Amino acid sequence: SDQIHEVCLYFGGKLLRGNRAVKVSSDGLTAFSSPNLPPLAEARIRLNYRENELLPSREGPLKMTRLSEIPIAVLKIFPGIQYRLFEPIVTEGLSGLVLEAFGAGNIPGYENALLPLVRKAAEHDAVIVVCSQCLKGEVSLGTYATSMGLKRAGAVSGYDMTTEAAVTKLTYLFSLGLSREEIRLRMELNLRGELSVFSEKNC
Repeated sequence: SDQIHEVCLYFGGKLLRGNRAVKVSSDGLTAFSSPNLPPLAEARIRLNYRENELLPSREGPLKMTRLSEIPIAVLKIFPGIQYRLFEPIVTEGLSGLVLEAFGAGNIPGYENALLPLVRKAAEHDAVIVVCSQCLKGEVSLGTYATSMGLKRAGAVSGYDMTTEAAVTKLTYLFSLGLSREEIRLRMELNLRGELSVFSEKNC
């Protein structure tokens, strides 16, 4: 269809934006979901499009970007986590760190044990992005005291991006050869529909 100008995933009669889709079941018929964005189209008697959700056509030829191998780590926060075990990965060679935090970007207190790790990554100029472990909702750094430390340490919000989208977006932006500061800025901007409009306005 000439109405679609993006990479999508069609499964179970629903057309999902590719950078919003997550795998939610290993064997179910509804194996994929798009928690923070409704399907772009649904197949019934005919294909029903959600016109207001579709990305507009981009002028000019299709431009491909060769992705580089970027050292990016994902750290899922969990109760009882011992942060010292992850210190060896936070070196000058680490370019990006995606933190999967609780709720709206919160981390367990543990006497602020995570913050030195985050500050160390920031000192090495790594781009630190905070995503939520919740399928629905957005990260809002600084809304609660338990996330303010991350913001002060230099982390940026992943808003309602999936972890998969955050890692891919980091890889893409690094592959463009942008400065770390520019990458931090663009991680909080909606580039290809990976963030909701409200997140873009918050930037």
